[in-house]
Amino acid sequence: VYPLTAQISVTNVNLTIQGGYPAGATGTDLSGYNPTANQTIINGNGFGILRTAVGYNRNLVFRGFTLTEGNATNGSVFYAESSTSGTFLFENLRCINNWAQNGAFFFT
Repeated sequence: VYPLTAQISVTNVNLTIQGGYPAGATGTDLSGYNPTANQTIINGNGFGILRTAVGYNRNLVFRGFTLTEGNATNGSVFYAESSTSGTFLFENLRCINNWAQNGAFFFT
C-alpha cells in the first residue's frame, strides 16, 4: 500500500504499510525505498495515528515513516483494540512530538 490518503481501512488481511518511497512511486517496485531520503510524514493532528479493529488477527508491518503530532489517551501512534492478535512489526520509524497518557507509542 502506498499511503496517499488520510485513512486506510482493511480487514482480514496481512498488511504491509510502508513509506519512504519517492513521490512518483507506483506499482510494486520497491527499489526506491529510502525513508531517510524520501520522508513520508504522517501527522496525527492531535489524534491517534494507527488503530486496529476489535478482533484483528492478522500480521501488520508498518515501516519507513516519520510520525508526528499523535495525541491519544491510549497509544498515540498505535492502539490495538481488544481481542487483537497477530504479529506487529514496526521498523524505520521516526517519532516526533507524540503524546499519550498510557503507552506513548503502543497500547493494547
